[in-house]
Amino acid sequence: MPLDYSCDLTSEILGRLSVSDEQLKRKRARQARAMIVDVQAIREALGMGDWQTVLSNAQLELAPDVLSGCYFVLSYQAYARLYTAIREVYGQASHGILNRIGRIAFRHFVETQSEHMAAISIALRLMPLQARKIFILRVVARTLSENNAYQPARLDEDDGQLTLVDPESPACNGVVSDHPICWHTVGFLEEALRWATAQEFRVEEITCRAQGGVVCTFAVAREPNTPLSLA
Repeated sequence: MPLDYSCDLTSEILGRLSVSDEQLKRKRARQARAMIVDVQAIREALGMGDWQTVLSNAQLELAPDVLSGCYFVLSYQAYARLYTAIREVYGQASHGILNRIGRIAFRHFVETQSEHMAAISIALRLMPLQARKIFILRVVARTLSENNAYQPARLDEDDGQLTLVDPESPACNGVVSDHPICWHTVGFLEEALRWATAQEFRVEEITCRAQGGVVCTFAVAREPNTPLSLA
């Protein structure tokens, strides 16, 4: 299926997404090479006690009202330190925790754009499965691009294989790793696909800036996960 399927409809609905306080903050943050952080998602995934531990490890001091709020702004460097601290505190378990943070963050995104995401949900019902995947991945690419200072995220297609490319991926800023680290983005993508298709699709980060890649690249499985049989 060509990538421009329902492109006009995508542009029309995305163009109506409301400009929330969060998005205005994102615009100002992008201009300052900074990130908007979903504090609620992190608190929900970690719990307040571990959240405080992570902040301490990341050497971040935040005012009480910021800690209990919904979003706050961090520089790219501080944002990378925050996610590095999560990986250090939880070790191998951080993969699942970061994935969960990304999934919760997408749910919050839907809540903050409830009216227009409802319109998108109606439009998705009229589309075949592959078109739904393309549509929602465009939404995610736009959302990620709001945090990028220089290069927007994009969706590529090669013979039906969908790949989201994030040229900046601020969590990789100054980080060196021997394995991909953007588990929160993987979770955001997987939850977006689940929301749009009512099925689970595996997402794999196949290149990562922290590993020396030029960009972070996320490949979406062609077929949904096979449900577990309890028989």
